[in-house]
Amino acid sequence: MDRLVNNRLLSLLSIALIAGCSTPKKETAPIAYQPNLEHGSKVFIGLCSSCHDKGEQSAPSLRDPEEWDLQKLSRPGIVRQHINRSYLSRARSLSETDERDALFFIQTTLNERDKDY
Repeated sequence: MDRLVNNRLLSLLSIALIAGCSTPKKETAPIAYQPNLEHGSKVFIGLCSSCHDKGEQSAPSLRDPEEWDLQKLSRPGIVRQHINRSYLSRARSLSETDERDALFFIQTTLNERDKDY
């Protein structure tokens, strides 16, 4: 009987030792955000273009890069500020990715148009 108990204890200790010596799982690095110009364009057209295409309601026009303060565009939450000020009340469900992609689209478009000046 003692021998059976000893064998079981030895087996359990062996299993615990093997489990403790196994290599830990490597932590996978989070996938870096990759801007999506096409998605940003869709977000812009759906939410921003009504004011920013033509520069209505004192909004800077996407047609004139000189009207924009690019430092404000790089700030996180600029679209969220528009929502809080009720400029974009219909965009309350805008995700962080939606905002980033829309800003990427705006910056890319302004940079392309700025080359033309």
